[in-house]
Amino acid sequence: MKIYKSIFLLIVFLSVTSISTASPKFADAKNMGEVDEKILDEVSGLAASMDNPGVLWTHNDNGSDRRIYAINTSCRILAEYKLKIDDSKDWEDIAVGPGPEEGRSYIYVGDIGDNNGTYNKRSIYRFEEPEVDPDQKYAEFEIKEKHIDIIKFKYPDGSRDAEAMMLDPLTKDLYVISKREDNVGVYLIKYPQSTEETITMEHVATLPYGNEGFSGSGVTAGDISHDGREIIIKQYFQVYYYYRAEGETVASALSKDFAILPYLPEPQGEAICWAYDGSGYYTLSERGSSILQRTPVLYFYQRLTDSKKKARSKKN
Repeated sequence: MKIYKSIFLLIVFLSVTSISTASPKFADAKNMGEVDEKILDEVSGLAASMDNPGVLWTHNDNGSDRRIYAINTSCRILAEYKLKIDDSKDWEDIAVGPGPEEGRSYIYVGDIGDNNGTYNKRSIYRFEEPEVDPDQKYAEFEIKEKHIDIIKFKYPDGSRDAEAMMLDPLTKDLYVISKREDNVGVYLIKYPQSTEETITMEHVATLPYGNEGFSGSGVTAGDISHDGREIIIKQYFQVYYYYRAEGETVASALSKDFAILPYLPEPQGEAICWAYDGSGYYTLSERGSSILQRTPVLYFYQRLTDSKKKARSKKN
């Protein structure tokens, strides 16, 4: 969905003072490369590969083409994979992590968007992560329907829009965060997720932020680090950080204070993920249609030396 932001809103945002709590420190945005807009014209999800070093997974903000893309950390497209599924509506986020078979990595695609809150059921597509050569030239592949698990779910409290989906690598639970609300809801799909019946999610937390003062704003992405200890949640103008102590649930971690991380405003930023090794986080954007309109860039925010260790000692 295209969002028209006024100059006034941008000025208001830039004047806001960030909340400061104990958290690791990250460098400012580093430009890693520009998006190929002929293919990735509405980027909405981003996830770091577990099995392919230097590879990120992404997709466009619409399920109609049913494709995901492997890119390298310079934002060059390595391959596209078409999912052979019958029905998809509004892809909004992607995650990578463990799944049903131990020792294997899975991709989860969140068909969770619902701008008008009209769908009774939504879906998440799960399949084994393909092998990708980070140096290969552009290639096209297909993932057959028989290799794709479809996890169907509904909300316990009525249909709603969502753009953020996270996978807990420690429990294999899935989390969906609603968007168009003043205080957004966090919903849980516990592992093992049925692929036979529609799952009713559990509302496990409410976050004290949501709409940013203009139509269609709210939480657009989220990710849990591959060690399960750090959580980032993104809006159009802010990135929130939570630390998860050993033995703590995701819901409990999200009930604690958050910190604001560095973020360079993008044209329409709807994608964020941790680097697989925890060395920082990436963001990626749609082109947008406002005063911020420009060719989207893959940005990397590098973790500063020893900051993660210091943050853990303060939190434990």
